[in-house]
Amino acid sequence: MDVKFSIRFFTGVLLATGILLVVIGIRDYHAQQAVNALKERYLQIEQLRSQIIHDDEIMTMSARMAAATGDAIWESRYREYEPKLSAAIEQAMIVSPEIYRKETDRANIGKIKLLEMEDKAFVLIREGNDKEAMAILFGNQYEVQRNNYERGIEQLNVFLKKQMDAALAVENSKAYFSQVSFITVSILLLLSWLVLLCIVRGAQAALVESNRRLDELNKTLDQK
Repeated sequence: MDVKFSIRFFTGVLLATGILLVVIGIRDYHAQQAVNALKERYLQIEQLRSQIIHDDEIMTMSARMAAATGDAIWESRYREYEPKLSAAIEQAMIVSPEIYRKETDRANIGKIKLLEMEDKAFVLIREGNDKEAMAILFGNQYEVQRNNYERGIEQLNVFLKKQMDAALAVENSKAYFSQVSFITVSILLLLSWLVLLCIVRGAQAALVESNRRLDELNKTLDQK
């Protein structure tokens, strides 16, 4: 009776542990998927951030080269990158709206003043007033506005990194807990199997011994 109870008990433990193992495995899979999605999102945002900085630098350089040379090709290059920059910011808003929700165009964090100054410089260049255009694009006011813009972008990037690092830390913690739980339950499952195997072998040995004794008793009775 004790053997039967033990077998039933450990069978129940095996089933419960197996179910728990499946549940933890599913949770671990989802946690790892969340971590991978966050990493992919972070990488995408980093790429967009780099593109925004790159396109903005090209536009600034193009405006200044246009003023320095008077060559219209630099304004064409400037206008070529203007929609690219806007598209990169719009994509960043889609990927991370909570970060770039205010970046609806280049007008934020001081960029609107830079745009106005650059547009004014292009008008002067087209009118042949290259020196006045250079005075705007290489002047102190332009540098002040550009420094303000760059500081704003840097603050935005710092905030973004902190937020993504915090989110990754949470998801990594969940994934680690799931992995530890999975390993622990797997060990318990293995131990349960070993205990059950020992019980079954013990029961089989007891049964063999009982049959042997019964055979000996039968032989003894037959001899009488």
